[in-house]
Amino acid sequence: MKKLKVLFSDISLVSRRNYIVIVIFILCASISTACVLTFMSKFKDELTYLEEVEKNKRKYNIAFLKDDVGENEFNIE
Repeated sequence: MKKLKVLFSDISLVSRRNYIVIVIFILCASISTACVLTFMSKFKDELTYLEEVEKNKRKYNIAFLKDDVGENEFNIE
């Protein structure tokens, strides 16, 4: 009976360790997922901003070119 009790106590100790390892793994996975999502969100905002800047640059360049060349001679294909 004593050997059986010792065996079960060892199993419960291993189970506790496994449980702790699983909890730590899930915690780390959650934190890393949150970090990746935050980075992607900031990267997307930066990319959107750069696209808007590029679009506005093209608009202003075309407007300045129209002023320099004249409305009739200006053609973009």
